[in-house]
Amino acid sequence: MLENINPNRRDFLKLLSTSAIGAGISLNMPSLFSKSKIIIPKRVEHVIYLFMSGGMSHIDTFDPKPGTKVQGQFKTIDSANGNKISEKLPKLAKLMDRVALINSMNSNEGSHPRGQYLLHTNFPPLGTLVHPTMGSWISKYADSKSDVLPNFITIGKSKYGSGYFGSKYEPLNISNPQKGLANIKINPNLSKKQFEDRLGLLEELNKSFSKKIKTKNKMAYDDYYQESLKIMFSDDAKAFDINDESNEIKALYGNNKFGEGCLLARRLVEKNVKFIEVSLGNWDTHNDNFERVDVLSQTLDQGLSALLIDLEKRKLLDKTLITLGTEFGRSPKINDRNGRGHYPKAFSCLLAGGGIKGGIVLGKTDEEGRKIIENPVTHQDVNATMAYLAGINPQKEVYSNVGRPFKLANKGKPIFDIIKK
Repeated sequence: MLENINPNRRDFLKLLSTSAIGAGISLNMPSLFSKSKIIIPKRVEHVIYLFMSGGMSHIDTFDPKPGTKVQGQFKTIDSANGNKISEKLPKLAKLMDRVALINSMNSNEGSHPRGQYLLHTNFPPLGTLVHPTMGSWISKYADSKSDVLPNFITIGKSKYGSGYFGSKYEPLNISNPQKGLANIKINPNLSKKQFEDRLGLLEELNKSFSKKIKTKNKMAYDDYYQESLKIMFSDDAKAFDINDESNEIKALYGNNKFGEGCLLARRLVEKNVKFIEVSLGNWDTHNDNFERVDVLSQTLDQGLSALLIDLEKRKLLDKTLITLGTEFGRSPKINDRNGRGHYPKAFSCLLAGGGIKGGIVLGKTDEEGRKIIENPVTHQDVNATMAYLAGINPQKEVYSNVGRPFKLANKGKPIFDIIKK
């Protein structure tokens, strides 16, 4: 049935590139009524969220415990903020004076689906509705948006979207940054005239359909269609092609999907996209923790350090907030498979860029990284900080499609200890 069809942006473009799409697609567009009127000065224009999917080990990265039985195989090195971090992050160690490191993250959720959902939406999963992710909130409520490109773009694996905000605020997903937006070009088997003829026929069909069907879903479809055409015929679409970059810049970021994703994120910032999420997976290290974290850390070290350096060089870092997060940490105890289990009681996060005090470490765990002993911080607090710096009230309240009120950051509050005055 038509009401069950809900394509994502990438699939929509694939269909549109052959001009073989029709009207009648139903999109969920509930009415939302905000009660929050507080105006917050905007500090950043863009947010880049680096999602370490699987549960990044805090002890093996940013909160090492040298000289203890939990430390494992990695040594530590001094960083630019005076703190010790893993030897596997040498490039980032030199840049930690630009970073606010939080070593007191904690969560109530210890499973991947629930933990990742909470990280992205600020709420535990509910059976009755799906909450919007932070990218959708910022896409919807941030000002000075991109005129052409979607304002929420995910790079790599993506599960979380607009929820009860509806399809207008769904992310455009780029699964492989090397390939970019694969369906942005007109089908090479069609001549320009053939494409224009098909497009004209489609316009006539849509007009005819619109006379008969006048619903919010149909209007949402029309908006979606026009936005897709804008991308296809805009020079801004070139932002998705990282091969336009010099070999020097590509080498700086690294020849891997995460590094290339960070490079693509920088290019999208230059085109005024508001929220970009880049994923680096495989942190679920129940087995062979140290071998796997070694490789992942090198990938993270190169990609994130390149992003910081490149944005700073282009005078974009002060306009951009970079956040690195993970659903939970890994257990201090090393199991008999040389791995670490899930550990939501303590883990690390970092923020850098616009509005952030660099060179500080907030929070502290005990000598074995088991318990938080100073300044506990939640995912909701980090997300409230992102919203605050983007000029959005973290307590902004809206009503879902089932009539329930929800606040953006739930009970989270901005972390003013890491925010510049």
